[in-house]
Amino acid sequence: MGSRLLRLIALIGCIASINAFDSPHFYLAPAMPDEPRFERKLLTSIDVDYSFGITKHSSDGNGTQQELFDLYGPQNIKMLAQGLDTNQDTSLLTPLLAYSDAERFGQISLTSRTKVHRTRLKFTKNLTHGFFVQTALPITAVSTQELSVVDVSANSPTSGAQVEWDALLDQLDTQLANFNLTRAATSTIGLGDLMLLAGWTTNYEETCRLDFIDLSLSAGLLIPTAPQKDIDKLGSFDLGYGGHFGLPLTLEASIGHFDWVTVGMQASLIKLLKSKQNRHVKTDKDQTGVIQLTKAWTHKQPGLVYQIAPYFRADHIIFGFSTKIGYSFTGQRTSKLSGCAQNIDSTILQSDENLKPWSRHTLHLTCEYDFATIKHSSRPRLSLSMATQLAGKRIFKSNMYGFGIGCEIAGDW
Repeated sequence: MGSRLLRLIALIGCIASINAFDSPHFYLAPAMPDEPRFERKLLTSIDVDYSFGITKHSSDGNGTQQELFDLYGPQNIKMLAQGLDTNQDTSLLTPLLAYSDAERFGQISLTSRTKVHRTRLKFTKNLTHGFFVQTALPITAVSTQELSVVDVSANSPTSGAQVEWDALLDQLDTQLANFNLTRAATSTIGLGDLMLLAGWTTNYEETCRLDFIDLSLSAGLLIPTAPQKDIDKLGSFDLGYGGHFGLPLTLEASIGHFDWVTVGMQASLIKLLKSKQNRHVKTDKDQTGVIQLTKAWTHKQPGLVYQIAPYFRADHIIFGFSTKIGYSFTGQRTSKLSGCAQNIDSTILQSDENLKPWSRHTLHLTCEYDFATIKHSSRPRLSLSMATQLAGKRIFKSNMYGFGIGCEIAGDW
């Protein structure tokens, strides 16, 4: 009886997680994992949260900290002209191909800083018999400073090569402009990819030792409403999943004990669908970095996006105050290109570091205060949150800090 009363108070107190379903991305740390939905007929939940992050570093394919746009390796300018089929002026690029790889020069680093502001809106409505529907939509603003060039060649070239290398560095922007590329600052704001979900939840309380066992399952459709990257700007990147539709699937489970402890886990997958896109591609396997001069229409099959996130919650430990600590492992598996209009060898296309898997380990901390009471069940809950990267590969090191507000409206009371 005491356990059921506590669960009733918890419902009125709006203990449902303030975090909306979050889609993992390489450029920012994800939000705290969700908890299972409370099974209550016609219960309505409204959540809004905001977070921000600033970084000038990334992690490369070895997990080593690098400058922001060296997450795919330094820019191998020496090999940019290899395999090019173009009428554009490459007079400063082509001579570099004459020097052997033993010279080990011709590499630059691209430094910059990016700011991310993200607001997420979530609306969830319970129907009956545990079924519910949910929509989640992020609004994201990203700004990136102009990319600066730093010569990071391992060795000094011979005198002849040095002259040609210096000439190229002096005219690098002109060479990039011949291919409509620019290092200029970028700023993008827009809706993220829209998530529409339908699910089922259950709260089991007929246990001998535990307070409860909760389980939620949901699936749906990801609609590509987010702005896509400007492929002519080196500092631009997709705010969503690059125009791909997706099929998300989520499992949330938790157990409660001692009237205040909750231990749970969220696991999610997003299967992204193949689509045709115009993008920059490699023309030689030795080209590295984000600078690629050739554009081509290709079919892209994105890799599977995944997240697994356990957490521990201390609920209402002092009046309406709760705290939650969690960990998440997020990432995306290898993406594949096919059907290139330029007839570039598939092994060259697939050697692009941008297509290889990325992953992130994140530590989460949330503090929340619940203002709801039995009389005033719709009063809000407020939260402060932090998501700190522990390790990762091929990602921006963007820790995120934020706050949120949410409430529940029990439609059948």
